Amino acid sequence: PTQAVGSRLPFSSHVIPNYPPAAAHAVTGPLPRRIAFVGRLSPEKRPDLFIKLRLDAGDISASWHVFGDGPLRGDLLPQFEAAGIHYHGAVPDLK
Repeated sequence: PTQAVGSRLPFSSHVIPNYPPAAAHAVTGPLPRRIAFVGRLSPEKRPDLFIKLRLDAGDISASWHVFGDGPLRGDLLPQFEAAGIHYHGAVPDLK
């Protein structure tokens, strides 16, 4: 489908995938229990709902993480800390 779109553009283009590649091998052991928000910290992405989810979840055996940056970062950082969410900022490679 992406090649079809590119062929109709009046200029050359290059597809940049916006998802992490699948693992090259099967996972053989138990996975760590992590819950993450990955995205731009902007109003339309609603990272505030991730904070609310963490607060509503209570004491579950999982670590909570945020990967991303954006205009809401300054407002959200104190809330991440108060909710026990680990903030990693913009990460170029999520492997």
